[in-house]
Amino acid sequence: MIAAHFMFAVLLCVFAFMGISRSTSALHVRMADIISNMPEHALAADEGRGQDAEPQDEDDEEEPSESAAKGLTDGEYTGSGQGYGGRITMKLTVEGGTIKSLEIVSASGETQAYLNMAKAVIPKIISAGSANVDGVSGATYSSNGIKTAAAEALKQAGGDGTVNLKKAAPKQKGKPGSKSKKRKYKKPEGGWKDGTFTGSARGFGGTVSVRVTIKNGKIKKISASGKSETSSYWRRAQSVRSRIIKKQNPRVDAVSGATYSSNGIINAVIAALNKAAKSRKSGPKDQEITTAENDYVLYEAETASIGAKAKTKLSYRSSDTKIVTVDKKGRLTGVSAGKAQITITAAKNKKYRKAVKKVSVTVFTKNEDDPDKPDTPDDPDKPDTPEDPDDSKINGTFTGSAKGYGGDVTASVVIENSVIKEITVEGKKESPKYWFEAKKIVKKMVSGQTWDIDAVSGATYSSDGIRYAVKQALESAGLIQE
Repeated sequence: MIAAHFMFAVLLCVFAFMGISRSTSALHVRMADIISNMPEHALAADEGRGQDAEPQDEDDEEEPSESAAKGLTDGEYTGSGQGYGGRITMKLTVEGGTIKSLEIVSASGETQAYLNMAKAVIPKIISAGSANVDGVSGATYSSNGIKTAAAEALKQAGGDGTVNLKKAAPKQKGKPGSKSKKRKYKKPEGGWKDGTFTGSARGFGGTVSVRVTIKNGKIKKISASGKSETSSYWRRAQSVRSRIIKKQNPRVDAVSGATYSSNGIINAVIAALNKAAKSRKSGPKDQEITTAENDYVLYEAETASIGAKAKTKLSYRSSDTKIVTVDKKGRLTGVSAGKAQITITAAKNKKYRKAVKKVSVTVFTKNEDDPDKPDTPDDPDKPDTPEDPDDSKINGTFTGSAKGYGGDVTASVVIENSVIKEITVEGKKESPKYWFEAKKIVKKMVSGQTWDIDAVSGATYSSDGIRYAVKQALESAGLIQE
């Protein structure tokens, strides 16, 4: 308005100097038309630029007129609404059913200059008895906050609680050459290093710089500097700092109305956090030792392979070498009856960590527990034999072989006077656990004097290997025909 008055005065002087013989009142009318047709930005700040209009002085506020609201409930009522920088709280006083006063209780987040401008809406609300009045151009957010708070208080008093909020023009639409899109960010798997890290990014008016403090692997503090940013938008954008700290991640929404400035802060924080990221070096991996069995069964002097596998070199150690020994290739040898443990160790290297596994080994004594042992004389199942050998009878040791589960199975059959006296079998590549079960049929073969014994359930392949190896031996002895 100062500019308008100045132009008015200048034109008066020009007309007087030129001797224009028009009346002063007519000239005033013409000037009023000129001023009324002037662009809005010549009179006040354009709404699209936010609250940048020249602030009004508090003394410029209009005097409250008599309220149009009637029938309100007497008393004091409070309401609040969102302003530009925070919540605005208003107090409404009703006496005699009408509005006596409407005043601001608190508006700590507002810039005082703009708040002073926004106060011009208060007399309008009192006069209309409603918050459905025009806001203040150039202080839209603050006046909207006042209107919202007043509407809430009026509703409590039994009045009109509706409010028509004027939408402010979009903020920070950008200018040629300005780019401030939010960057993508993925939190590092290794976390952040402790310390203070700096970062910078493009804001609305220029470069935005931040300092991010990390303590115990967490974001503790963020300070930001934006010397080229518009102060009103810059203040509004600061809320992203607390959001980032709360979320412990810069992936937060930009501030509506201050998009470029807040994105500048977010992107600068991302740049700082990238410097703080711990480099995750690929260290040694875990490895597993696998074995054919977890429990092995052997006889004295019998051997078997553990069949252990791992990513690195293996070593073996027996808990009791008087019971079982193990060589560097993992081959077991039964020594005497008892139980022992074999500790298998996979060595560590640059790629893999050390691994350890233990397996148990049970060793039996043939003379006591071996089912291959021939029956004693007291065994009622033992067939009668003559004391003196008969030359017509078959005598000798005969061998045979057949396919088992892991490889060849061999059988050695001792025959005296055409009677099977002893059967010894060997299956070096058979699994010890199943081999132990399969060998139980040997005793039945001796007592039944036949190879044709049912295979052992669960160890079918190994027991079939024994059956057909014994059959081949008996065929070579001539005891059975093809």
